[in-house]
Amino acid sequence: MKLFTTLAILFQWGMKELCLVEAIVEIWLLVVETMALVAIAFQPKVLRNDYADAMWRYYARLLSWTFSYFYSTFCIVSSLKLYSYANQKNFRAYRHLLTISYIFYAICCLDLVLYTIFLGWINPATSIAFFGFLFYKVYFFWLAERFLKKFKKKGGDYHHDQGTIITKLDTISDRSLHIPRESLTPDYSTLLGEGVFGQVYKAFLHDGNRSEFVALKIPRHSTDFLPELKILARLRRHENIVHFIGSYTHSDELSLIFELCEEGNLQNFLRKHRNALLSYLEVQAFNKTLGVDAGGYICNKGVVLRYRLPELVRWSAETASGMEFISRRKIVHRDLSAKNVLLDKNLVAKISDFGLSRNLWDEKNYITRTMGPLPWRWMPPEALIRMEFSTLSDIWAYGVLLWEIFSLGRTPYGDRICNDKFLSGLQTGRVRLEKPHLASDSIISTGKILKGVKRARKTFMGTKSTKDSRRRIFPKPPRTTPTVKALKDRIRRDSRNFSGKYHNS
Repeated sequence: MKLFTTLAILFQWGMKELCLVEAIVEIWLLVVETMALVAIAFQPKVLRNDYADAMWRYYARLLSWTFSYFYSTFCIVSSLKLYSYANQKNFRAYRHLLTISYIFYAICCLDLVLYTIFLGWINPATSIAFFGFLFYKVYFFWLAERFLKKFKKKGGDYHHDQGTIITKLDTISDRSLHIPRESLTPDYSTLLGEGVFGQVYKAFLHDGNRSEFVALKIPRHSTDFLPELKILARLRRHENIVHFIGSYTHSDELSLIFELCEEGNLQNFLRKHRNALLSYLEVQAFNKTLGVDAGGYICNKGVVLRYRLPELVRWSAETASGMEFISRRKIVHRDLSAKNVLLDKNLVAKISDFGLSRNLWDEKNYITRTMGPLPWRWMPPEALIRMEFSTLSDIWAYGVLLWEIFSLGRTPYGDRICNDKFLSGLQTGRVRLEKPHLASDSIISTGKILKGVKRARKTFMGTKSTKDSRRRIFPKPPRTTPTVKALKDRIRRDSRNFSGKYHNS
């Protein structure tokens, strides 16, 4: 076992590399078998002796060769299927195929032993190759089981597993994350939000030394939150990710408890405060209709509008920071958008809703065959066409999120529908997002993560630099807050060198 562990560390194989090597080995074995048959063709005396001494030996040798060809072909096909099931995280199908492979491997071992005892090897080199192959298969199965163990540990196909929610929770997360029923008082009269997978209500948590209002997320179906819970249990606390407090069960129904973000989601916030955030098209109207107080704040009937353009930059940087943390944990979010970024009472942006999130494991991409509800306006071409998700697809979604932020909550692509024409235009660059009115040159440069070719997109480490360039984009204001005219001039200077369309090419 120590030898296998050493080999695993040496090669650092994921399922993709393992299945590729398996296919190559089986093709090599087919070549060896064919060469052996060709060699025998030039030694017909052996077959004639078999036929003359005992007819069963002759037919047994032919049957063994036929099975060897069949087994090698089966192994090539099964290795490709194993890789596909591993990519889809289909635990049950993966296990069934691996079990069938064990059965055929046992038959292969029996065939080689009987062949050696009763028939004998015509070419000693061939026997060495075949018995070396048997040792390799042991290593292959050990690595496949090792991946399966890791797969089960981090989460699998929960929707088809048997057992109660409580039993499943014990295998998913630490019991310390389970909140006792008596410690939570839900307020079902206060609906905070509603989505495809369930509703979010306000609740009061009084657990030990904690007494605070929280958000209680209740699913439509009992197992909807199990994959999300598995992801949340792996995430450590981060200032730009909504804090997961724990799970809560009532009548075998699982609910999730999060910190309460009082200002709601970023999309609604941007739309609600659109006027206060000043789009280019509204500047003239603001000059005519709004006054300016002595401190320089924009005022309307005595109401101070506190939200300014630097807030947009800060929210962009905070979201990039949270997504960088998620990507480092080998998690793909798959549902990043303004509606899934929440604002707390201090207007700090926090990423939420991991219902569609998945682990990337040892692979770079996650491919799904499940055609559930997916946010197509935030999905890149490879996700829309091949259902292929990765950190790069999250980066694309972040680029659309930037567009949402700097267009103050508008809907990406407007009234377009997702059809073949849209997909073709997205691939070729004909379908584009127009330039947001408030985006500066630096933000536009960051927004160029919307690339049709995956490898051309930036990483979250690159987009996070927006935070570092905040002072350059929006210089530190003087003690007297700029007036509307000064702010308007600054916006114009910031965007003077950029014209045309803000697009994803």
